Amino acid sequence: MELNQREKAWILAAILILTPLLFFRFAFLPLDAYRQKQRVDIRRIEEKIRQMDALGQELKHLERTRSSQSTSLSKDIDRILRQQQLKLRSRTLVDNDPDGRQRLVLKLEEVNLTELIQLLYNIENALPVIAIESININPAYQNKKRLRISSALSSW
Repeated sequence: MELNQREKAWILAAILILTPLLFFRFAFLPLDAYRQKQRVDIRRIEEKIRQMDALGQELKHLERTRSSQSTSLSKDIDRILRQQQLKLRSRTLVDNDPDGRQRLVLKLEEVNLTELIQLLYNIENALPVIAIESININPAYQNKKRLRISSALSSW
């Protein structure tokens, strides 16, 4: 089958028109969609990097304040003990946890039950928050109505 000149011209025109359209449809559009997806992924990753930088700065700040935390904790506990006039019967020791956190060990001698309740109330309602990690209450040696207290305290 032979094509005449007019049919050849139509086929050539169709090829010249359809080739760029097919290239645009099957090569350029998928490539453009892929690039847009990459841009969205890059923006998402950059946002995560910014968040990590902010969290890193916050972590550095918390690490700097952690070292001063034990001194402020002991100051807070001393203030509470002075308010209740228990400072002379107390001893405080700074202890390090295996986790690296510092905590304060408070030891009290010859405390009655009312003083103990007031002390626990003031510690629990102190600002900044003071957590009582553990408490050991025993009767005193000389007077069974008095108590010996040993407790571990930490600050948030």
